[in-house]
Amino acid sequence: DPLLASRALSSMVSRLAFTHFVIAPDDPPVTMDELTYTATRLWVNALRMPTKA
Repeated sequence: DPLLASRALSSMVSRLAFTHFVIAPDDPPVTMDELTYTATRLWVNALRMPTKA
């Protein structure tokens, strides 16, 4: 179900951002690049998008 999948992925990113920037911004210390990379990898894996080897 594309709508349900989009809501789940959007909620994941929203909660990740809220937790990182509001609740615990320095616990653990994470760079913006690390945060972006992790969120992107989760999206790519969830959508089963091929990655470059």
